[in-house]
Amino acid sequence: MSPTQQQPTVTTPTITTSPKLLLTPDSGGSPGDTLEKMSRSVRVRLENLQDNLSKEELSEEEKVARVKAEKIRIALEKLKEARVRKLIIRVYTEDGSSKTVLVDENMTCRDICHLLVEKNHYEESPNWVLVERLPDLYMERTPEDHEHLVTDVLLLWPRETNNTILFMEKREKYALFKNPQHYLLSSKSSNTAQEFAEKSKQDLVDEFFLSGANSVPELEGFLFLKAEGKKSWKKHYCMLRGSGIYYCPKGKSKSLKDMACYVQFEHVNVYNGVGWKKKYKAPTDFCFSLKHPQIMQKSKFIKYMCAEDYRTAQRWITGIRLAKHGKQLYNNYEATLKEMSDYASTLGSLRSSGSETSSMISVHSSSSSQGSQSSQETASSSGMVGRSHTVSHPHKSVGDVFSAAWKKGSELQQQKEDRMSLASTGTMDSLLSEGHSQVGNRRFAAQDDV
Repeated sequence: MSPTQQQPTVTTPTITTSPKLLLTPDSGGSPGDTLEKMSRSVRVRLENLQDNLSKEELSEEEKVARVKAEKIRIALEKLKEARVRKLIIRVYTEDGSSKTVLVDENMTCRDICHLLVEKNHYEESPNWVLVERLPDLYMERTPEDHEHLVTDVLLLWPRETNNTILFMEKREKYALFKNPQHYLLSSKSSNTAQEFAEKSKQDLVDEFFLSGANSVPELEGFLFLKAEGKKSWKKHYCMLRGSGIYYCPKGKSKSLKDMACYVQFEHVNVYNGVGWKKKYKAPTDFCFSLKHPQIMQKSKFIKYMCAEDYRTAQRWITGIRLAKHGKQLYNNYEATLKEMSDYASTLGSLRSSGSETSSMISVHSSSSSQGSQSSQETASSSGMVGRSHTVSHPHKSVGDVFSAAWKKGSELQQQKEDRMSLASTGTMDSLLSEGHSQVGNRRFAAQDDV
């Protein structure tokens, strides 16, 4: 599906007003005068406080002061909650379905991913991500786990927009930590160094992130850069530095003295290009860009780049992420691993408890069957045939009962029909014999008359 075919999504902010306090701290009277006017949570909280105060030896003035202080604390908490910005958003999945969720500015992207996994009944995975899709610019971005969706993404959109939020799995999210030799080593590293790094991936990650230096991978090579205001692309030699991307304006020159700053990383985010080969006549499909998150239409401040293959594009995108976020990416990965470990242990405990429950049920059923067998033997020994038949089948289903009743009824009906047929046969025989006797008498009378 092309970006222009996405259904428009308009985020509707909820109206948050200051809470109306029905019982102000300055109101006089006893503490329990207007508790019925409170919300349930506040009422329960004040009732618990009153119960605790009743157990203490305090004067009436001290009790009123304690209750008043608690009301002030509740009012401040309500005011703090009212200032939290909240939004109702619609999140789409890859199959075209969507879910409406309420999010606030304190929720990170990882928190919202957990919420959507529960709402969609998916299995937990570290690869779940939120994707900000911008169909008007033909690009999309994957916010990091620590970013706040409301303040870092949604509130930067215009009120009327075609932008959407997608929920999907992306293996590129933490590919940096699964195969660090592809991203952290210099592009000029030999094959021997890469083979060695393949065997010690964790050592490479620890050396890069835990050494104390906020380093950036040494990355340089040729990229296609889009000319400003045109659909033409030109190949330039580029270098990645901690402050931005530098390039040689003079075509394919690699001289350091010819390097110039192409774009700085401050106040910009990296986006993946979608359909640029058709829209902007890009040389390949492996495109990305850097822009300010508030730019939502074509602008000269958007920098368009294109790589020759998928791996090269991912190296540059990952390098930009490292230059912007540094060790925070490592912290996000460690937190995700811990969540997955906790999830696996919780799931294992649930399965073990379920197996114990099933074993208890099987033991109970076996003991019940043994009890039924012993009662059957007792009943048969005492000569109670009908009762032993009932005990020998303690778990008959309703279908079995109806089947037996139907069979018995059919047998009784057949016996009744047999008796009726026999009776009818006997009646016909008697009638026939009586008729024959009458015919014989009439013959004898006629002979006498002759």
